[in-house]
Amino acid sequence: MPPSPRSRTLRHLSEDYHHAIRDPLWQHIAVSEDVRAIIQLAGFQELRGIMQLGPAHIVYPGATHSRFAHSLGVFHLARLLLTQLLRTSEWQLEPEEARAFLFAALIHDVGHYPYAHSLKDLGLRRHEQLTADWVRSPEPSALFRERLGVDPALVASVVDAGANAGVDSPSLPLFRRLLSGLLDPDKLDYLNRDAYHCGVPYGIQDIDYVLGALTLASGPGGDRLTMARKGVPAIEATLFARYLMYRTVYWHKTVRAATSMIKKAVLVAMEEGALVAAQLYHQDDAGFQRLLSDAPPPSRALAARVFERRLLRVVHTEPYDQLRHAPLEAPAARLPLEAQLAELLSSRGGRPIDPHEVVIDVPESISFEVDIDVEGAPAATQTVFDRDVVAGFHRQLRAVTILAPEDAVTPSHVQPALAEVLGEH
Repeated sequence: MPPSPRSRTLRHLSEDYHHAIRDPLWQHIAVSEDVRAIIQLAGFQELRGIMQLGPAHIVYPGATHSRFAHSLGVFHLARLLLTQLLRTSEWQLEPEEARAFLFAALIHDVGHYPYAHSLKDLGLRRHEQLTADWVRSPEPSALFRERLGVDPALVASVVDAGANAGVDSPSLPLFRRLLSGLLDPDKLDYLNRDAYHCGVPYGIQDIDYVLGALTLASGPGGDRLTMARKGVPAIEATLFARYLMYRTVYWHKTVRAATSMIKKAVLVAMEEGALVAAQLYHQDDAGFQRLLSDAPPPSRALAARVFERRLLRVVHTEPYDQLRHAPLEAPAARLPLEAQLAELLSSRGGRPIDPHEVVIDVPESISFEVDIDVEGAPAATQTVFDRDVVAGFHRQLRAVTILAPEDAVTPSHVQPALAEVLGEH
């Protein structure tokens, strides 16, 4: 009797990955010859030039790790996850589909922008779309199809939900949930890796325990990732780790200042026609810095302050209010309001303030949704993270911040000026 797909896939996952890559976080990452071939592609190698946390190294000097290292870590955890699910369920996964999922985990950030998430909400294409396009481009596509025996369209579709054309795989919906969820390999790697390199304890997760409590359960909508009851603390630990990492690292006030200044520098250059979206695609940190160094004076000066660590200072902060701060949500809509705020502050003492010296920072909303089942009961009823706790997280994390030259602004003038800009007087 021939071995089942499940048995063949388990054998593949244990026997074909015998080349070791040394990693400071996971020690050994086992890769196959196929994975080594993907790593050598120019698009993947370019991830060495993109720091995972962008400007966070201004605060945490060790935070210079790359998206290249993170991508290897995601692949590593994805292989461990597949092995665990196949051992604890009857999932009849073919080896070819397993490899497609692992390759998707490996290359998921190939289209990522430089400088962490500074370029979000600027009307650019999502980095998942850029990754899917890269997978379907001639060199990667030929490698996947002809040498590795994997459908590049399936790899692209796992990464990007909009890339479904020509894909017929019953595992695709589950693959997407596994790669993007509360306990996905991406989050488990970046929480641990970012905490390790920043020297903070908040993101560390017990990976062996987390993976050991996972299995698949069949349901009307297909197989779903399920956590044993004993694993509920792992869900809570991950949610709390995300909160603490946002509070202490990702949204540290200095990191937010640098991020918002870069965002405005890029937006102003695009508004003036000096920079187009396509120039930002598949850039590394060095190329991105060159682009902004060649931008017109307002953008160049603002970016130079970040690159030279001469940041604008926080002169006012207030809790985010969805109704009150709605006019500030879109970065482009903030530009005229920042100019108006600069004019008001100039008229109330101190030296004249250039419109580009005032930056309003409004962080995006963060999800703390529990999207995983727990044996016997909905996960949302099994953790302490109810609606009130999550609302408290948002209240602590999200704040509207005004940045300006410290020597030009009297802080007590900022709140009344902002109220006037928002039409409250």
